[in-house]
Amino acid sequence: MSTFALLIVVACGLAWATFDAQRKMLVQHLGPVEVTALLAIAQTPLFAAWLIFEGSWHIDPGYWQPAAAVGAANLAASLLFFEALRRAPLSTMAPLLSLTPVFSAIFADLALGETLTATQQLGIGAVVIGAFLLSLPAAEGANM
Repeated sequence: MSTFALLIVVACGLAWATFDAQRKMLVQHLGPVEVTALLAIAQTPLFAAWLIFEGSWHIDPGYWQPAAAVGAANLAASLLFFEALRRAPLSTMAPLLSLTPVFSAIFADLALGETLTATQQLGIGAVVIGAFLLSLPAAEGANM
C-alpha cells in the first residue's frame, strides 16, 4: 500500500469518527428532521465534486426505482436513528449499532443470494450475542 493510500485511509477514518461524534452531539440540540436535513446538505457538495471528478452525469433509467427505494429507506433510518439517540443513553445504543453489518449481511443473503460461509455465520452470532450482553443493564453494585 502506498503512503498516499494509507494517509487517505487514516484521514477517512478520522473524518468519519469526528462526524459520528458530532452528529450524536448535534441531535441533543436539534430535532431528527433538522439533523437529517443538515446531513443531506453537507453531503451534496461532496457528491457534486465526485460527479465533476468522474465527468459522468448520465444516469440509467433503471437506476431511479432502486435509488428511490434506498433513499426512502435511508431517510427513515436516519430519522429513526436520530430519534433513538435523543431518547436513549448512548451507552445503551452503541452496542446495538454493531448490528448494522449483521443486517447488511443477512439482507445481502436474502436479496442478492450471497451465501454466508459458516465462519461468517459464527461471526454474526458472536456479534449478536455481544450486542445483547452489552445492552443488558449492569448488575447493582457492579464496577465497570
